[in-house]
Amino acid sequence: MLCLTTSHFKHIRSVIQDPLLSWVRRRGGVLMAKFESRSRYVLTVLWIMTTLLIAMFVPDISKVISVIGGISAFFIFIFPGLCLMFAMQSEPVSCKTRVALTIWGVVTLICGAFIFGQSTTIAVMELLGKI
Repeated sequence: MLCLTTSHFKHIRSVIQDPLLSWVRRRGGVLMAKFESRSRYVLTVLWIMTTLLIAMFVPDISKVISVIGGISAFFIFIFPGLCLMFAMQSEPVSCKTRVALTIWGVVTLICGAFIFGQSTTIAVMELLGKI
């Protein structure tokens, strides 16, 4: 069973909600308190429904943990690689440093995509009973 505190859920919700709200702002939309409130309700309901579905259909939590382990490659490799690549576009560094760190970001991104794809695919195939 997933056990999350209120502060965990607030962080998870903000990770999803903040890009959504900034997207609305960039499109020239005016953020109303009503929109923000509705998005909080929708995200809360989606989170609860997802947790409920996982609890109902996955009898063994170790299978869920293996899928989460595969997804963690995203946060270990892909996300830092992307951050490094984007940081090199805006930070004042020498051309040589910019190229070297951008290449390192691309290598990290590619390795992370491979690890993510392989481990998540294996975990999902085990979950579906195909391995």
